[in-house]
Amino acid sequence: MKRREKKEVVRMMKSVVLVLSFVEEEEEGGGGGCCGICIFLEMEGLSSVRESVRFICFGFRLKACLELVGLRPGVIRGNGSEIIALSKASVGATKGVVSSHESMDAMEAAKTLAQSSGAIIPVSGAVDIITYGHQVLITATGCAVTALIAAFVAVDPLHALEATASALSIFGIAGEMGMDMANGPASLRMHFIDSLYNLDQASVSSRLKITSL
Repeated sequence: MKRREKKEVVRMMKSVVLVLSFVEEEEEGGGGGCCGICIFLEMEGLSSVRESVRFICFGFRLKACLELVGLRPGVIRGNGSEIIALSKASVGATKGVVSSHESMDAMEAAKTLAQSSGAIIPVSGAVDIITYGHQVLITATGCAVTALIAAFVAVDPLHALEATASALSIFGIAGEMGMDMANGPASLRMHFIDSLYNLDQASVSSRLKITSL
């Protein structure tokens, strides 16, 4: 997709997920694809959700992440090692999607990053934490999906913290319900999608686990 086409697509959206696997080195006469879109998002005043997963362990990717953070996306999600690396602006001990740190180990780093960037910071792990620099929410849900966060933030951009916590919780509840019915990994995917689709208020109320620190 050409850069001008990307801009036309973005104009139709309320929120966009930027995944670092699509960051490209700047070519002569034009910038990398991800940076170009993020700059355009900033100009258009849209919410953006940046996902650091997999590539924070490389110097080039870290540099790209820090440049994107400077453009003030609405939400920055990563695992514990990725958030610590972003907060310290240095490559840390991480194995990409496999974090070398628990999410709770990154709590102070998440607060610091939230305060410096102005973004909501969800840290995924066995227990998810979300912070905007002062209040910290804990959701006992496990790993969550960035696209769902983007959808929730698009619906309620004025309450991005609550929208992010809700997305993480909803995803985790659907996963728990899917696991109750699944016989293995293949059927888990099917039952998870069905549970997410059929989720009702009663199921959410009975399973919701959010703690404020």
